[in-house]
Amino acid sequence: MTDAILQFPKPGTKLTYCDATAAYDNLEDRLLGRAYGPALRPAAEMHDLLWELEALSDKFGIADDGRLASLRRRVHEFTVERTTLANGAHGERFFLRNDASRLAQHDDSGIFEVGVDGEKLLADFDAFIAVLQKEADGTDEYADTYSPSRPIKVIRRPGRSDLASKWLAVGFVFLMTCLGISMVAHLVMQASLYSSLMA
Repeated sequence: MTDAILQFPKPGTKLTYCDATAAYDNLEDRLLGRAYGPALRPAAEMHDLLWELEALSDKFGIADDGRLASLRRRVHEFTVERTTLANGAHGERFFLRNDASRLAQHDDSGIFEVGVDGEKLLADFDAFIAVLQKEADGTDEYADTYSPSRPIKVIRRPGRSDLASKWLAVGFVFLMTCLGISMVAHLVMQASLYSSLMA
């Protein structure tokens, strides 16, 4: 393992595909390792991490935070570039997958240029995790059930009032449907009465 992959190379650095793959794998492991423990890390991918962060930001009401948008953009850039690296800049690695010797030769000699700022990605991730931690520390998730002290913030979860609103809406639609049917029936009866009087 070369020094280039111990710390993620700066944008514009040119590496062999072999070293670039190791560098991107290392960065992905560092990022996912900060979010998941050793037991879950092998099952987690970058899109899982992004989905989880977006779900948590919705839960804590910080989905509009600019740091999430920045992190989302950097994760997207990383995954796009990681896919380009896996397939080859022009798709050449994809066609060499069945020939191990030619693929190894390509990876040892082919040059890949780094485009993402990996250290900035890690910094954005740490900054957003700090925001989530602050929100979590100031929240009582069970305050709507029981809480001995007043929480700074209560997570809003669907409760009885939401169910009452739902059933109220269903009842309103049912009543309007009944009203519409009765009006149609009334018009039909009036029309038949009118036609019998005219006959």
